[in-house]
Amino acid sequence: VTELEKVYFTGTRKLLEYQVLDITETAELYQNRSSQRVMIVLQNMYGYYISSTYVPTLLLVIISYLCFFFNIEDFTNRVMVCLTSMLVLAGLFAQVAAGLPRTSYLKLIDLWFIFCIITEFVMVSLLVLINSLKYMDQKNIRTVQ
Repeated sequence: VTELEKVYFTGTRKLLEYQVLDITETAELYQNRSSQRVMIVLQNMYGYYISSTYVPTLLLVIISYLCFFFNIEDFTNRVMVCLTSMLVLAGLFAQVAAGLPRTSYLKLIDLWFIFCIITEFVMVSLLVLINSLKYMDQKNIRTVQ
C-alpha cells in the first residue's frame, strides 16, 4: 500500500450550515486492493438554524398571541392574522424539512415546528370559542330584556 501525498482542502472552511474541522487521509488494503480513505469532519453550525428557523417561528407565534389583545369586536382580523401566521409557519416547515436529511425519527426541529403549529391551532380555536361565547352572552342579554 502506497501512501497518498498530503490532501489539502483549498475551499472555504465556513460554509452556510457546516464548518470543516479536519481532513484526514489513510491508505488501506482490503482484499488485495489498495485504496485511500479521505475523511472530512464537519461541524453543524447551529447559529444558522437559530437565525433562519427558530427566531422567525417564535416571532410568528408571538404575533398570533398578540391577536388576543386586538379589539374583541374585530374577530375577522384577529382570526386572519392567526391563520396567516399558521400558513406561513406550515410553509416554512415544508421548506426547512425539504432541506434536511430524511430520517425515520423526529428531529428537534420537527418537534419545534409541531409545537408551534399546535400552539397556533389552539390560539385560533380559542379565538373562535371567545367569539362564540361573546355572541351567546349577547343573545342571552337580549332575551332577558
